[in-house]
Amino acid sequence: MNRAEFDSACATLEIEFPISQTSGRRTPYRNDKVGGHINSYHLSGRGCDYAWDPDTRSGLINRFKLRVKGLDLKLVPGGDHDHLQPL
Repeated sequence: MNRAEFDSACATLEIEFPISQTSGRRTPYRNDKVGGHINSYHLSGRGCDYAWDPDTRSGLINRFKLRVKGLDLKLVPGGDHDHLQPL
């Protein structure tokens, strides 16, 4: 999946679900400062982190997981955010 395809898939999710992007493409410096993996998808612009609107995630997460899979994305749940990257 190239960057344009990834951006398009993420934009689709942003329209369909109550999520806000909290991190996208990062420089190596910023990635290091936030504790990102040395080979993070964020470095190539193909990694995004999302926060959910309050009290919405639990009721929508199963539908979200199906939609993510259908867009050829991988969901990596986090404590205060969810991370998406290509499969």
